[in-house]
Formats: sequence, C-alpha cells, structure tokens
Amino acid sequence: MVWWGAIPIVGDFFSFRFKSHAKNSAVLVGALRHAKGTSCRLNVLPLNLVDIGLISVLTAPVAVVAGLIGWWFWTRDSFLVSFLFD
Repeated sequence: MVWWGAIPIVGDFFSFRFKSHAKNSAVLVGALRHAKGTSCRLNVLPLNLVDIGLISVLTAPVAVVAGLIGWWFWTRDSFLVSFLFD
C-alpha cells in the first residue's frame, strides 16, 4: 500500500484516512520511551572546513545569478511581476 502516495489526490486521501502522521509519531514516541535513558543517541559529525567549502562552492553561483537578475531589473527600473505578466 506504499504506492498510494504516488497518486496525488488518492495519496492525500489515503494519508488523511489512516492518519499516518499521527501513527508514525506514536511509533516514534513509543520507541524513544523504550530506549535506555531519556534521549536517543544521534551520530552526527560536526562540520569541517571541507564541508563549509563545498557548501560555499555550491551556493555561490546561485547567489551570483540571483544578484545579476536583481541588478538587471534594478537598472531597467522594472518589476518581476510586470515582466512576467506583460
């Protein structure tokens, strides 16, 4: 029955009918209560310089393109909404 989520409307009705989010939350809370201690253990490594550099390299082009698009609209005294709907 996992495939119901692939059909947009039917998947929404299926989730609403069976309240999957509430059931998943109940299962998670039950698992945490049965675990030793009061919290679950997370294995998350801290960010290092390579991670920060990779994130910067991947986000810099997006920031540059967004800045160039904003500058283009600014110099032409135009608005994005009027550009799209005129």
